[in-house]
Amino acid sequence: SAIADGANVNMLRDHYNGLLSRVIEGWEDHHFLCQPSDEELAQQRRTRPSPQINRSQILAILRRLLDAGAHPDLHSPEQPPAIVDAALAGEPAVAALLLDYGADATIVSSWDDGPGTWPGAWEYAYIDGLQMPWKEFRRAGAREVYYELIKRGSSPLYEQTDEDDDRRDAWLPPEQRTWQPDSE
Repeated sequence: SAIADGANVNMLRDHYNGLLSRVIEGWEDHHFLCQPSDEELAQQRRTRPSPQINRSQILAILRRLLDAGAHPDLHSPEQPPAIVDAALAGEPAVAALLLDYGADATIVSSWDDGPGTWPGAWEYAYIDGLQMPWKEFRRAGAREVYYELIKRGSSPLYEQTDEDDDRRDAWLPPEQRTWQPDSE
């Protein structure tokens, strides 16, 4: 109803991120709170959210905001754009939606980053997805975010032949891809 009443979906408050990023961050927090056992929640003095929100509901919220004119790259100088939040959360469906609405994955979002800095979306998707075995809880999602990025555009990080190999892999079913998680 706020959108119907003319709410500005592109308003930034000082030191806060755009609305799309806040939805993604809230979803990540909500999803995190739904994962622990009841005992772990009790130890942390937290409660499980009710009702639980699923991924399709979050995608519908994001799509509604984007359709209402939310800019996918809007971010404050202190915060990353929504595509970076999707990569950090390991949410390929969210990344794909943002890319479909024109998000720019090559934005270097930190004001103090210098030349040669990797854009956040690419960096987090690649590092968390393909290089960090201790982040197994997010590894598959981050890897799929990387594949969503490489399917849609050129990476600012790699040589063309590596990029072409990754792009071919991205279109294959996961079990047929060259890169596979380490077996334990």
